[in-house]
Amino acid sequence: MNAHERDHFHKRWTLNTLIQGAASHIHVTAPHMVRESLDALIPGLTRQYIQFVLMGQLNYVCGDLMLMQGRPNHWFGFSSKPQKVIADHPVFAQHGNRLARAEAKTLRSKARAHRVRMIPMITPMFMMRKINRLTETEAPFREPLQKLAIQIATEIYDIAPDQLDATLTKEVAFGNIAPADNFITEVIGQSVIGYGGVNRDQEGKWKVVARAWIFPLLVHELIEGITELICMHGMSDWDEATYRNVTTAADRLDHETMCIQVGPELWRRLLGVVPRRVPLAKVVMQIAKLPPDPLHELINQVIADPELARVRLVELTR
Repeated sequence: MNAHERDHFHKRWTLNTLIQGAASHIHVTAPHMVRESLDALIPGLTRQYIQFVLMGQLNYVCGDLMLMQGRPNHWFGFSSKPQKVIADHPVFAQHGNRLARAEAKTLRSKARAHRVRMIPMITPMFMMRKINRLTETEAPFREPLQKLAIQIATEIYDIAPDQLDATLTKEVAFGNIAPADNFITEVIGQSVIGYGGVNRDQEGKWKVVARAWIFPLLVHELIEGITELICMHGMSDWDEATYRNVTTAADRLDHETMCIQVGPELWRRLLGVVPRRVPLAKVVMQIAKLPPDPLHELINQVIADPELARVRLVELTR
């Protein structure tokens, strides 16, 4: 990978972290947003969803996925050296550990409030039993739950519902999925219970597609797909070779763990400096369109100097 591609690899990693951060943040908050509608369908459903999504997110920061892949600073925070893939990243080599620790603290606080615990090797097995029960519970209500997921997505991003294709199903794969090329990607690939992304429809128009076993994951995949669609504006001027080489290197299942460990905290900090009355989609698009160096300068400001980031975003979105 040459220097030009390396810069764009770092940019793509940053965008992927924002994409996963947006999806993971709404993954946790969505059941609260539509509590009355969910409990009107099935009493107590909101509580079941909240417990499940907290277990899922905890798996990334202190569960089996963390045990397999570590954190941005290697195993259990004992090393301050960033993992190789982000060792020279302009943002995450410096701030990845800080963001991951903040996200872990936030999740543990929420988990205590909802009586959720993460015990590696044990909780993930309990999660699979829980998701199978939730799948059965949801079965008679798939249609209204799919509509509710689209409603949440359109409220957040003000996107037309006809651009969204959301389906509750166990057949989640679609599009061109890269084959597993190591043990970790094979293990993760076999356990995937949701996919979200962008596909062209029969008329050649881009459409966000989400497939997931249960409702909270469907919302997650919708937000992931919409944010990906917006971020594509930041890659539209890449030449074919750069796009192919960068996305092949960056868009890997075994990279998602670190993006999800870091992304939600970064996303919350970004939301804290987004200009008022500016559509969120416009903010994300303008960020994505920045060249690598200005992009990373802005993201560093979001983390270390939010007031300066706020001013910069006002200028960027005029």
